[in-house]
Amino acid sequence: ATTATAQERQNLLQEYASSYHAPVMPFECLHSLLGPDYMLDDQREPNTNRIFVDATLGGGGHSLLLLSHLRQGDLVIGVDVDSDALSAASARLKDYMVTAEKGIDQQGPQFATLQCNFGEIHHDIPRLLKELGRIS
Repeated sequence: ATTATAQERQNLLQEYASSYHAPVMPFECLHSLLGPDYMLDDQREPNTNRIFVDATLGGGGHSLLLLSHLRQGDLVIGVDVDSDALSAASARLKDYMVTAEKGIDQQGPQFATLQCNFGEIHHDIPRLLKELGRIS
């Protein structure tokens, strides 16, 4: 398993923080979502794409951190009810954004946003995935 020093943790916090929000427990989040060896080469089977939901998008720090450890075909959906948070995170994560021009076959992992609250997420996520062509 990968163990980060205190200095590495501080550097990571600074790298992924924004004026809007600073992500907390970044290593713990990656470990929980990707497993203890998230820094090692990806051992997944080809064509095994994953979908992650950042349900408290804020400034996009956790999503940016996660996207930097994902591969092509993986998708992070950033959810927030606050339109300012969605705008700030979208600008920050523009290189990963799914757009009509790039399509769903763009290189690298992808990012999409969804404006809703927790109470509606179970309805809105399947709708978004249909719109993105991820499910039929």
